[in-house]
Amino acid sequence: MVLPPSTEPHFPTPNTRSGSRCTKANMTENTIHRQSFSVDNLSVRSVTIYPSRAAIVRDINNVTIKPGRNEIVIYNLTPHAEADSIKVEGHNTPALITDMAVDLVPNAKYDEHQFSDYSDSDTSSGEEETSPELQALEARLKAISQQLAHHQETEASCVQQRQYMDTFIMTWASKATIAPSETIRKELSNYETTRQEAFHKLAEAKDCTESTRAELEKLKRAHEKMKSRWEKTLRKKNAAKTERRRRKEFARKERKEQKLYTPEKVYRVKITVELDSLPKGTKSVPSAIDTGRPPRADDDEPPVNDGGPSLRISYIAGGASWVPRYDIRLDTTSNTGSISYRAHFYNKTGETWRDAKITLSTSQTSFNGIEDKAPWMDAWRVSLKRRGHYGSDKDGGLYAVPEQEKRDVKKVAAKRAKAEFCSHGQEYDRSGALGSSRPQCAAAMSAGGSQNARKAKRGISFSSGSSITMLSRRRSMSKPVAPSENPYSSDSSDPSDDDSDDASTVLDSPPNRMGIATSTSETHGLTTTYDLPGIRTVVSSKQLSRYIISEFALPSVEFSHLAVPKYRTAVFLKARLRNPSPTTLLRGPAGLTIDGTFLGSSTVTRCAPNDAFEIGLGVDEEVTITYAKPVRRVASEGMLVKEQVLTYERNISIYNTRSTPITLILFDQVPVSEEERLRIAVKRPAVKNVGDTLHGTATNVRFFSGFEMGGKKPTSVPAGPGAKVELRKNGEVRWEIGLEKGAKARVGLEYEARMPTADVICAERGGD
Repeated sequence: MVLPPSTEPHFPTPNTRSGSRCTKANMTENTIHRQSFSVDNLSVRSVTIYPSRAAIVRDINNVTIKPGRNEIVIYNLTPHAEADSIKVEGHNTPALITDMAVDLVPNAKYDEHQFSDYSDSDTSSGEEETSPELQALEARLKAISQQLAHHQETEASCVQQRQYMDTFIMTWASKATIAPSETIRKELSNYETTRQEAFHKLAEAKDCTESTRAELEKLKRAHEKMKSRWEKTLRKKNAAKTERRRRKEFARKERKEQKLYTPEKVYRVKITVELDSLPKGTKSVPSAIDTGRPPRADDDEPPVNDGGPSLRISYIAGGASWVPRYDIRLDTTSNTGSISYRAHFYNKTGETWRDAKITLSTSQTSFNGIEDKAPWMDAWRVSLKRRGHYGSDKDGGLYAVPEQEKRDVKKVAAKRAKAEFCSHGQEYDRSGALGSSRPQCAAAMSAGGSQNARKAKRGISFSSGSSITMLSRRRSMSKPVAPSENPYSSDSSDPSDDDSDDASTVLDSPPNRMGIATSTSETHGLTTTYDLPGIRTVVSSKQLSRYIISEFALPSVEFSHLAVPKYRTAVFLKARLRNPSPTTLLRGPAGLTIDGTFLGSSTVTRCAPNDAFEIGLGVDEEVTITYAKPVRRVASEGMLVKEQVLTYERNISIYNTRSTPITLILFDQVPVSEEERLRIAVKRPAVKNVGDTLHGTATNVRFFSGFEMGGKKPTSVPAGPGAKVELRKNGEVRWEIGLEKGAKARVGLEYEARMPTADVICAERGGD
């Protein structure tokens, strides 16, 4: 029989297995898997150091990424990092980075009590300055000394008693009349008893004194020995105490320095990574970091691990820098040299770069150096003024404005020196020493003036021991050697026209000498990077790390001399160096060593490979120059309309005391007229127009080979075809003169000015 269907409602049986899966999925979505890493424990992949910051790349291995949401925390990141520069990329996992947060948190390593000076206080108990044994011995010595004094006092008392009894019995015997025998017997008995007692007491006191004195001497010797030993021990203790204080002071300074490199707050980076929890089809882009240098093939290689998930973080941090330094060695006899290109870099970020690949980048390099420039000679512009007007008392055709100002300063200084000299002489007069000083003062001034007048009249002086030359030498030697970036170029040719040097000029180490590792360079656009070989660990500190980027020889160095005696009677030496290496030289300070002697510091300008740059070597003391006073001659011409003709003459004397020939670039100038009524023309050398060039005898250069009998005037010969003179714009006259070793030369410049008789020449400020 078939049973009818049941009329009770039917409820489906719940699927317990499906409910279990839903619960686990909900738990997975709500559970966040957290993992944290400290920067101190992360390996450093690369560090690219800029002039004022660094780009750091670190690898994060052993990352566990579970299905769902994962939160990876990286802490102890330097506070010098730029938060916006922090980037993260992942490898070997299909998970996606969904969020990254950066915030500043207190540094767990920073302990204010640790860096305080409280720990410097000496909490140890104070040590006794005297030993207990020494104190006991001193107490015993004091007691024995007191006993000796007591015995000596007893002995003295006994002696005094005997003297008193003797005096008493004698006085009694002389004053007493005939007394009964019993009385005499009694007095004598008392005297005898008292004297016996005093005698025994005196003998006992002497014995005690001798024994006590002997014991006291013994104790004194023992005390001296014990005191000497204790003082020696005390010196050792004091030395140990001083050493402890020194160590505590050193530790305090170390803590203070450590405090500077231990920030109170550090960056914390929270990275959210999700795996299998995002909807299917979620769009994504590849994650990428910034290495801070041009891209390379190995940038995309994952960290070296067991193939599991890994992260890589990059950031830009301040507190790191590098600067270029140069060591230039030149030989003026062989015209050769060498350059050592070094890099000095710091790590003050508060982080340790452990086993890092270091790269130096030239981005944003800028330096300044000490400069001793050759004077700039502006145009000597002149105009006319009526006689009697303000400023008409100065001849503008004789001196330019800078010369007039320089002369005024010299006149004021000379007056001050004369006043001081005479005032000192008056003090001598008051003290009655050496007679009157005013005649001496006047004689000294007149002698100096006559000597200068003779030099001006003769127009040439070859005395290298003159006071002016010695003063110039002392003045120039007191100044550091600095670059002479003058506007006058001794060579107008393009350096790219010269033949390029071979890269084999890089210095090779001798077989018996240890070599120095150098870097490899790469140029990308305007940036050049230098990869230091190998890996290294750089700790955050104030310590300077030095590294040689490159070192190469300079097979040909062009030395030249430059002089602008109008403003400074000195000859400047400069060198033209060519960069034969494939490395670009950046602008930076350089140490100069000339002929084996270190002279000082200069500045190297930026120089590309196979390009040339000039570097100033300061004043060459072996080439002297004298700029004589100008000579003016006045004449008048014209029948109906009179005009005055002023002729000016300048003479420059040069003496090459070097053992090698030199090439001197000499500059002078003539005025430039601003009015039609004032006509200025160069007479000797006969360069009429701008751009005119003369050679040889026409340059008005004469060489002096010796002196005639009697030494009244030198024997001169005109310059050969090697000498050249050129008239440039703004009245600039440029000579190029070759001087053999020991050669003496005189350069003459003569020009005339024609103008109305009622006018005078007035100098104006120069300019372009």
